[in-house]
Amino acid sequence: MFWHAGSEVARDEGSAAVPQHIAVSLRLTGRFFQFVRGCASLSRGIASNFKVVDWKGRAFPQYAAAKPQWPMDINGRTILVTGASRGLGRTLVFAFAKAGAKEVFAGARKKEDIERLKSDAAATGASITPIKLDVTNDDDVNATKSLGPIDVLVNNAGVAGYGNPASMSLDSATEEMNVNYFGALRMTRALAPAMLERGQGMIVNVATAFAKINLPIVGTYCASKAALLSLGQAMRAYFAEKGIHVMTVMPTTIDTDMSKGADVPKMTTEFVANQILRHIREESIDPPIGEEAEKVLEGLRTDPIALEKMLSQIRA
Repeated sequence: MFWHAGSEVARDEGSAAVPQHIAVSLRLTGRFFQFVRGCASLSRGIASNFKVVDWKGRAFPQYAAAKPQWPMDINGRTILVTGASRGLGRTLVFAFAKAGAKEVFAGARKKEDIERLKSDAAATGASITPIKLDVTNDDDVNATKSLGPIDVLVNNAGVAGYGNPASMSLDSATEEMNVNYFGALRMTRALAPAMLERGQGMIVNVATAFAKINLPIVGTYCASKAALLSLGQAMRAYFAEKGIHVMTVMPTTIDTDMSKGADVPKMTTEFVANQILRHIREESIDPPIGEEAEKVLEGLRTDPIALEKMLSQIRA
């Protein structure tokens, strides 16, 4: 998750820290995480007596790995990651390269970020090819069709603003949807047809656990990620029988430039990247990333009303 001041939108390339008055407000999350920890013990008690079932009464392992449609060994695969200039995206491309990917295309908007990625890849010998890619630009998106077969598409590019949805800049909310939702849709429409022709592939959408229940201080950001989560479910319905696996990963706050000053539990980009690679290998279904994300979803299952009230206290 990314935080930024005012009505401006923070892109994945940004480096602004959380302003002090927001950092103070975010300390309320300490109480929130105490709440979900309490819910965890309650949930374990419930789980010992009840089985989660689907609408036909069949056992339903909500976050279990799907049966692999194809051998998902990252070694030898061609991968494209959007929003790779820094933060999680940058860590992901190097993690994929280290895991033996044949080639990793690293999408970035700015020339200086592309050059820095080239330099760092050359210095480490990583099989990374930086490309100019703004997911809101149709020409950039369509150009990815000429890269050759892509085995794994990671829709990581994201932007975020904060504030009351009724009073914050409409331009901010519009850009969040354009990047976080429509950007992923554009990339999928560009690259999925070739996957369908080959009968194999994977699409990974990077969302947040707060796509499941809104964190109002970044309400429109969460709404855009909820749209992305729902889109992933629709993609999976259409693509699963054709050999393409779709998952949406759901972390909470990641330790990046954007989250500096936020007094909340944070995960390193390395931890999140490694978890994403693990779930890719397992072909998981929309997994939460990290302990806090698991607790958010557990709180949502056990007492959603109390959880919503707790989250509503975190505001500017």
